[in-house]
Amino acid sequence: MKWISIVLVSALFVQLGYVPCAADEAGIKVNSRVRVRLRAFPGRQLEGTVVKANASTFWLSVDGQSPVAVPLASLKGLDVVGGQRRNAGKGAILGLLIGGSLGVLAGASEEDDPPGIMSFSKEDRMALAGVSLGLAGLAIGTVVGALTKSDVWKPAPLKHINLGLSPQRQGGLVMSAKVAF
Repeated sequence: MKWISIVLVSALFVQLGYVPCAADEAGIKVNSRVRVRLRAFPGRQLEGTVVKANASTFWLSVDGQSPVAVPLASLKGLDVVGGQRRNAGKGAILGLLIGGSLGVLAGASEEDDPPGIMSFSKEDRMALAGVSLGLAGLAIGTVVGALTKSDVWKPAPLKHINLGLSPQRQGGLVMSAKVAF
């Protein structure tokens, strides 16, 4: 029976050295940007910078305000910034749509040309202006999108184990384990 206690206490001390990794396992490191969803406030989320973290709690600074303690057990969801990406593709599509739409509207605002060598109907002018301004919008949107960056949010795992060791009044120690999913 005594050997079981020795094994359990040994496992506890190994785990105590490993417990701070529960926050690391979820991607919660000091100075990392996180977005949290709390069980107590469904539908709301906080986004900020982690200023301190331990095995069961991290402190989040939102918009430079004083840090707020967030227990890992209170989390419903957690996303961590995993890098940044450029937005050239989104900018290109948005520029094409905006430029093409403006071109079609500009072409529709004028009447048909009088008959002649270079006369265009209203539909021809709408198509020509739509394609021309669409291509210009595509180029401008690609450049603007390539110059802007956005965060890439990655969901973090919330599974973790908390082990505790506390003394009893009659003597001895009590080991407890808490597993959160």
